[in-house]
Amino acid sequence: MPFSNCFYLIGVLNSTQYTGTYDNYDLNTPGDTGFSFTQEWAYKVDLSSTNITFNLSKLGNVGDYIDINFSGTYNDPQGNPHTITGVIHVLRDQ
Repeated sequence: MPFSNCFYLIGVLNSTQYTGTYDNYDLNTPGDTGFSFTQEWAYKVDLSSTNITFNLSKLGNVGDYIDINFSGTYNDPQGNPHTITGVIHVLRDQ
């Protein structure tokens, strides 16, 4: 799939109570936790306009599943507004 047709999810969780609801992770805020995503690999979405809630309901051990639901709004790098809703159900391998 071309890079322009996908996004990458980044998660930073610093506590041992991993499951729960998170907002947008800001790389520029020391100690911040949560999730954030980039579009087209090199372009970050506009964090000042991003209002996405991430619910980590399961963080399984290696060989088990990670489950995340997310929904909200954001602006792309050109300032165009978008609504996003999704479910992530992936097998953990590390």
